[in-house]
Amino acid sequence: MALLRPPVGPKTFDVICAGDGAWRATLGRREGVPGTAVSAGLVEIACALARRGARVGLATGLADDREGRALIRAAADAGVDVDGVALAPPPSGIVMVDAAGQTMVGEPTAVTRELTIPDAWSSTVLLLAGLSPRVDSAASLCRAARRARRGGATVVLDVAGSARRWWGHDPRSLAMVIREADVVRCTLMSVAVVGLDVAAVRRAMRPGAVLVTGDESGTTAAGPFGEVHAGARASDDAAVLVASICVELARPARGVESGEARWRRALLPPPS
Repeated sequence: MALLRPPVGPKTFDVICAGDGAWRATLGRREGVPGTAVSAGLVEIACALARRGARVGLATGLADDREGRALIRAAADAGVDVDGVALAPPPSGIVMVDAAGQTMVGEPTAVTRELTIPDAWSSTVLLLAGLSPRVDSAASLCRAARRARRGGATVVLDVAGSARRWWGHDPRSLAMVIREADVVRCTLMSVAVVGLDVAAVRRAMRPGAVLVTGDESGTTAAGPFGEVHAGARASDDAAVLVASICVELARPARGVESGEARWRRALLPPPS
């Protein structure tokens, strides 16, 4: 895959969104059933971040077809820097919809390749989302996370994927990616989609990392500060919630405030 526009010179962002852009959730929640949000596509999260005023860079691979180009235009129109997007020949064109309402267009391996974030890019937060069962993809996410942490960035991982793509794959390969994150966000449904459960995610995390979980009762962040439960007040829009977490972590800490206060803000996006 070749980058859409090779970046020229260093760029600094609040958040870099990186991962597999080949799939996205077409249904953020099921009509009439609250608390069932599974995931959001990488481009959707990047756009939500840009709408919150964050400086956002997008590093992903998309098919060089009408849909892929439309996603790039949508991101660019929202204010996202798309110079880290790479284009590949379009896949076969088969449309698959799984039980969670997630859509994958074409054969996933046609556009899923090793993730590359431009060397000159840096950020306060690195968001990894759109998980692929490919081992080379997981390894590239790990390398990106380590590089970001060496540069002082906070690494946020959104654990979600397409059930159709993960069927028959060993979910334990995700453990190496989870271990690199400072914050892991998941729902009961999203971890089930990739063949895990919340307990397995917690076991794979590094000491001191924050786990953000969601179910029908709301959203909870658990870490060294204890637990913060947002309840029904937390957004059930996955993209908005992930964006809110990243925006808060990208801001300088407010003096000596507690971690609990900061996470309460992160889980309660401002009214639209």
